[in-house]
Amino acid sequence: MKKSLSGFTLVELMVAMAVLVIVITIGYPLYNQQLEKGRRVDAKGGLAKLAMAQERHYAMFGAYATTIAQLNFGPDGVEDGTDDTYAYREAVSDIDHDNDGVPDHYNIVLATDGDATTQDYSFTATAIDTQFDDEDCRTYTINQIGVKSAANSSGDDESERCW
Repeated sequence: MKKSLSGFTLVELMVAMAVLVIVITIGYPLYNQQLEKGRRVDAKGGLAKLAMAQERHYAMFGAYATTIAQLNFGPDGVEDGTDDTYAYREAVSDIDHDNDGVPDHYNIVLATDGDATTQDYSFTATAIDTQFDDEDCRTYTINQIGVKSAANSSGDDESERCW
């Protein structure tokens, strides 16, 4: 009586490995693209939150804040003078995945004319770390009149595509 052996042959294992390699080769770049798209949404949401905080500051004080620290004020209008502001924390909460208070994939900067009666501002989110590999939508900007712009890694305008 002959015993039948069960198992996989070397050819079957090689075919399974080839299929696995093909799936990974196709799937991994698509996965990274989806991560980039998700981080883009987070950055745009953070910019919108900061713009709303600026408008609140303008409504209370008649001028836009010249620093992000000035966006931290309560109902009494008193600032706490730190960069760790509620508005900033709210804005970066979408892009601070490890909750250390620093955005993981975008650096957000406030630009104004620096005047105490400033009437304009812009927030810019620039890709950093792993998001820096996103060549299509590297920077996002929003200003006091709600104009949104975006640029790719070459600095070309990609506003329609990215926003």
